[in-house]
Amino acid sequence: MTSAPPGYRLYNEADLARLQQILFYRELGFSLDEITMIFKDPQVNPLEQLQARQRQLSEEIARLQRLAEVAERATEVQKTGVSLTPQERFEVFGETTFDLSYATEAEPKWAHSQGQREAMARPAAHTKPAAHPHQARPAPARPRYDPRAVCAWAQGISIDPSVVSACRQQLGR
Repeated sequence: MTSAPPGYRLYNEADLARLQQILFYRELGFSLDEITMIFKDPQVNPLEQLQARQRQLSEEIARLQRLAEVAERATEVQKTGVSLTPQERFEVFGETTFDLSYATEAEPKWAHSQGQREAMARPAAHTKPAAHPHQARPAPARPRYDPRAVCAWAQGISIDPSVVSACRQQLGR
């Protein structure tokens, strides 16, 4: 950068190239500390850093794609109005895993804080209340639906009209 009137900065070609590299690395999700290491630490190989970030981004894209597909299936099921049991949800949506790395990062940082102790004490204090004589009766058992039919229906796949009719009757539609 060269001298300029007050309030202005003049950049030469090398400054602009470096700024573009910094913006490029930021867009890829590198922290400023990581970018500084890439530029200043001779032990850090920029190509290896880019390849590692590419792998991370590809994994994140795949994870987000799976979540988008689950959200789409959930939307379709919500549109049908069908209430699924946990087993039916598993059969329709498949196994969905969640990134819990924040929990492993938070544990050492907050393990001895007052907030952490309070947060852990709350669920530990919860117990199932004893039945009270005036307590509401449990809801009647819901009719069971064939998860394959629910899945097909949620995905808009044409199924036998008698099955659709039976489902609608069971749902009161």
